[in-house]
Amino acid sequence: MDRNICHMTSTHNLESIFKAGELICKSEIQKRNIGFQDISNHDVQDKRATKQVEIQPGGTLYDYVPFYFWGLTPMLYVNRHRQNEIIFFVSKPKLIKESGQSFVFTDRHAILALANFSNNLCDLDKYLDMSVIKGQWWNNTPENPDRKERKQAEFLVYKKVNLAWCAGIVTLNDMVRSQVESILEANGVSMSVKVYSDWYYI
Repeated sequence: MDRNICHMTSTHNLESIFKAGELICKSEIQKRNIGFQDISNHDVQDKRATKQVEIQPGGTLYDYVPFYFWGLTPMLYVNRHRQNEIIFFVSKPKLIKESGQSFVFTDRHAILALANFSNNLCDLDKYLDMSVIKGQWWNNTPENPDRKERKQAEFLVYKKVNLAWCAGIVTLNDMVRSQVESILEANGVSMSVKVYSDWYYI
């Protein structure tokens, strides 16, 4: 239960995140008409907007702030040409649970019909294959035909994640860390910033 979860975003979104004091879900971003740098796959986002979450608290995937369980995601790989501007907000399942905010998690990419959902943290070990999630290579093979989708297991927090529920921010290198620290200081926000280059494709 003490494992990390990480929300991926662009450094260009930090000002609006710090001003809001929270990470917010896509449906709220649209409702509030907040401008942001979108690093996601638009075809996937169209599916997330309509994919229903069949367990409590319900809604669609757009009603949740998405986290992965590690860096080195396929989504990051697609954006590897601009990894310098991509950072991770890091939290832990137990911090979200202690906050009282509702959540669900999946055993693979949440848009898939085969995805299993749970809101019981006792299921984490059963749902997650951390050797796949932490692996740098995630292409499907005859022996492991669903490795790519299982690598993209998600932890989904309903509506928002207050920055107080985050343990810190992860960056690619010291240069990006310094940039993030400057933005934090300018916005009067105190948060740990660490370099975890092994979360990136280098």
